[in-house]
Amino acid sequence: EDVGYLKSVYELKVRQADERLGQFMSHMRSSGLLQNTIVVVISDHGDEFMEHGGLDHGATLYEEQVHVVMAMRFPGYARKHEIQDTVRTVDVFPTLFDAMGLPPLTGVDGVSLLPLLRGEKLDLDAFAETDYRLFVHHRMLRKGNYKFILDLLDGDRELYDLSADPGEQKDLSSADPRRTYEMEQALRRWMERTRTNPQDYLGVRQKPIEIF
Repeated sequence: EDVGYLKSVYELKVRQADERLGQFMSHMRSSGLLQNTIVVVISDHGDEFMEHGGLDHGATLYEEQVHVVMAMRFPGYARKHEIQDTVRTVDVFPTLFDAMGLPPLTGVDGVSLLPLLRGEKLDLDAFAETDYRLFVHHRMLRKGNYKFILDLLDGDRELYDLSADPGEQKDLSSADPRRTYEMEQALRRWMERTRTNPQDYLGVRQKPIEIF
């Protein structure tokens, strides 16, 4: 019952946000600004409602938390495109530069997504991390339909095939050790580039705060 109540509150907030966005877009259209404006709607995270035994957000990197809203509207693009390929929030900034005809950015991790609107393919790997309140330290790699999650505290590994198991209920790390190993090495290379040393986290557990 608690989960049902919290989910209804969440859905109400989403609906209210949707209504406010609709009002904003109507104002942009009626004022003549929309025809020269790029609009991006994006979320920073989702929320869990006991899909994996928890509530709220931040403690895991499952799809209910990392698969977020991303919608872009460009002047001159009349046709709606629904992109099924993997994209990342870090791609928004380079995409905007590309759409405005500005020189490509250097020193950033993202890429322009405009080629997808032209029917081209982008083979992108998506990384994510959480150090939620210093109680969990997880890192994630998504490569195609496969997703690998590493717990830096105990080295626990999880592998999911999102095409067959979108709810991430069947861990394939033991059944597919080769893919698990390859994705872990790719994830560790990313951590090296972002100056994250996995050894710093092994065996470290934040002690609960005592309140007197």
